Amino acid sequence: MTEEEQALLKRHYQTSKDGTVRKRSQCLLLSHQGMRIQALSETFGVQRATISRWFNSWETTKALAISCGRGRKKKLSGLDGKLLKEYVTQSSRSLDTGIAQLAQTHGVQISKKTLQRFLKTRAV
Repeated sequence: MTEEEQALLKRHYQTSKDGTVRKRSQCLLLSHQGMRIQALSETFGVQRATISRWFNSWETTKALAISCGRGRKKKLSGLDGKLLKEYVTQSSRSLDTGIAQLAQTHGVQISKKTLQRFLKTRAV
């Protein structure tokens, strides 16, 4: 590992707001200081394969963060809050008919709680 890479990892470890980046940079620095993979896996509470994956990721892309695009996508991300409010108000504030209308027009199946959370967070 070059001195530039060590300096970069130290800077990431000291200043990054992302806990994942701090943990992985600390792991790489400790490995460079001679700590074995088994000890690193026990220290960080992960499997040996995870440590090896962190090393491979650093060697190939110099990336420490988790990739974007993980997790479940939002069902209502492409819809406008005003449109949903209109569906609900057209049906005399009944959420069930608003949900049925949403499913008919946009093909999106959601629960009543999901619609309530969406309307509440959008302050609609």
